[in-house]
Amino acid sequence: PPPPPPPTFQAEDGIRDTRTCLVGSEMCIRDRDFLLPALADYYSGKPQIERDEGMRSCGLAGMAIMLAARELGYDSCPMDGFDFDAVGRLIGLPDDHAIAFMVAIGKGTQAPWPKPGQLPLEDVVIENRFP
Repeated sequence: PPPPPPPTFQAEDGIRDTRTCLVGSEMCIRDRDFLLPALADYYSGKPQIERDEGMRSCGLAGMAIMLAARELGYDSCPMDGFDFDAVGRLIGLPDDHAIAFMVAIGKGTQAPWPKPGQLPLEDVVIENRFP
């Protein structure tokens, strides 16, 4: 039998929460009809915001690739310190594209080098608000 539908949540103002969205449902279509134009308005004509969002999205995708590699028994390392323009020419990168993330994946042959200068977690994680 098919799984039961998710519970319906009502906000205090009577608007249904998006957690009730089912693929193809009328609510999803209404949400889509509102969200897509709102997102287009937010990003349109703002190249720095578009680029920043692209870089964030690629970073998250890269993280997911690295986690998947680990799950499959591979090691990975995000890459930096290379000539972005030279790599772009090498791979025929179109002018309207940018390299956002490069990762090496394979089997490690030795233990990784220590991470010099890594800040303690309590110095980089802020809970709730700044002191």
